[in-house]
Amino acid sequence: MSTYRCVGVMSGTSLDGLDICCAEFTGDVTSDVWSHRLLTGVTYPYTDAWSERLRTAPTLCGEDLVRLHVDYGHLLGRSVRRFIDESRLDGFNVVSSHGHTVFHQPHRQLTFQLGDGETIASYVRCVVLVRSTAFSRSRTEGLVKFLPV
Repeated sequence: MSTYRCVGVMSGTSLDGLDICCAEFTGDVTSDVWSHRLLTGVTYPYTDAWSERLRTAPTLCGEDLVRLHVDYGHLLGRSVRRFIDESRLDGFNVVSSHGHTVFHQPHRQLTFQLGDGETIASYVRCVVLVRSTAFSRSRTEGLVKFLPV
């Protein structure tokens, strides 16, 4: 049996805040049978300014969208670090971020999530998994980037 503790972070279209949790997964790698349990979780509300930045993200030009991608990575990194410190977490193996969806156009095989993984990784001392959006969705379904610190 193997056990992994993971911190997960995501944002929804409601723009109410960041949802962060720590979950434990236990299972057999060979048989691929797993169980899980939620250890702790929190929602950190967005400021009005962040809600507005995320709401208007689809209208940004390229350079401004890239700047927001990095800025949002800093927000995610700081928030995950805060969650880890406030929850007194130790022994976790990975941080996983879905990011914040800006574009989701499956009919065009296109999706994009904000939250630069390398920026997030600068705040934590573990592997960070992010949803890759550099290629079309159909070519990267299930693909994640591993960003060791």
